[in-house]
Amino acid sequence: MGIGSFAFHASLLFQAQLADELPMIYVGTLGLWLLFDVKSNFDIHSPHTWLLIAMLAAFDGLFTWS
Repeated sequence: MGIGSFAFHASLLFQAQLADELPMIYVGTLGLWLLFDVKSNFDIHSPHTWLLIAMLAAFDGLFTWS
């Protein structure tokens, strides 16, 4: 995040803005996964966990694409 943020604020280019913004979105969705994962042992085989991961990955993909 730091390198992308430096590149954006130093150049103000659109590509550098993506390098600044997208990692923050990815870290934010990781935080949402940690917040909404109801199992304290990170049970990766749970259907709820797979659904949550799929939804957050879809959000990240759609956000990156848009």
